[in-house]
Order: sequence, then C-alpha cells, then structure tokens
Amino acid sequence: AWLWTYYAEAVERAAGQVPSRVEFVKHRRDSVAMQPFLDLHEITAGIDLPDSARSLPAYIALRNAVTDHSGLCNDICSFEKEAALGYEHNAVRLIQRDRGSTLQEAVDEAGIQLARIAERVVRAEKELIEEIEAAGISASTRAALERCVQDYRGLVRGDFDYHARAERYTRPDLVELEARNSMSGYFAA
Repeated sequence: AWLWTYYAEAVERAAGQVPSRVEFVKHRRDSVAMQPFLDLHEITAGIDLPDSARSLPAYIALRNAVTDHSGLCNDICSFEKEAALGYEHNAVRLIQRDRGSTLQEAVDEAGIQLARIAERVVRAEKELIEEIEAAGISASTRAALERCVQDYRGLVRGDFDYHARAERYTRPDLVELEARNSMSGYFAA
C-alpha cells in the first residue's frame, strides 16, 4: 500500500487533481509508511502477536493514531520545503487551500489536529487495556501488547524530537528552486 501511494500521487498530479482532506487522511496513513515500521518494531522487540490480539479494535486504533500522528507531524514540518516545489499532498497545504487561510492559520489548525491525534493515542491505550481484559488475553500476549503501547508512545514523542533536528525538516533550503529541473517531473509542480 505504501509503494502504491507514489503512483496514486503521480497520477493525481498528472491529472491536475488534489485529494480532499478526508481522502488525504486515508492516503496519508499509507504514504507515511509507519505501519511497516510498526511491524518491524515488533520483529526487533521479539513480539509475536496472535491474530486475536492484532484484531483488537483498540490495537488497530492505536496503530492508526500513531501513524496519523507521524504523517501530520511530517506535513507540518515539511510544508515550507514542499510548498516551494508546488507539492500539494501535504495536510497543511490542503487546510490552507480548503479554508482559504493564511499559512499560519493552516499550521495552527494542523497543530490542533495533531493534539487531537495525540488524544486518540491516549484513548486507544486506555481502551486497549479494557479490551485485553474483556478478551481474556493471555499474560504473555498482554505483556507484548503493553510493550507495544509503551514503545508506540515513545515513537509519538520521538516525532517531535526527530522533526526538530532532522535537516530535511529544519533546512528547507536543501531543495532549491533552481534544482527543480533535476527532480522528477511528477514531484515538481
């Protein structure tokens, strides 16, 4: 699904289309590629969840909230660089376009949405504990799920640290307008 998002964005750009904000949220969940990283986390942490645990609604909601947080945090921090290239697949840009707002108003709205996603993470964590009890999950699976909760919370916190330090977000000058000819015609406007 992650790799197909590149194709979908290229086709939309070639057709002169921009997704709605609702469509973009669904698209971004795949395009940020966090779901595969969450799967890799389980492998490196030695976690092997049975389908009964993976299918808990709160576990799915937690993974989606962590993924949505990472995507929106990325969009907030990369907006300036992407705007210079005319790249429209960014939540801040879509808010700005849909509302006819200033850049600052769009960033502020995205910040509010980011806080709501963080609340979804917390809510999903609490609901997961309740669902573990209701489903009669074994002690070892419960421990694995609790480890996921702890580590996913660290990933959400890490979004802020990473995006505040990584040059790809702190230095929009790394992609200069004059360099547009050397980039993909699908990426540049």
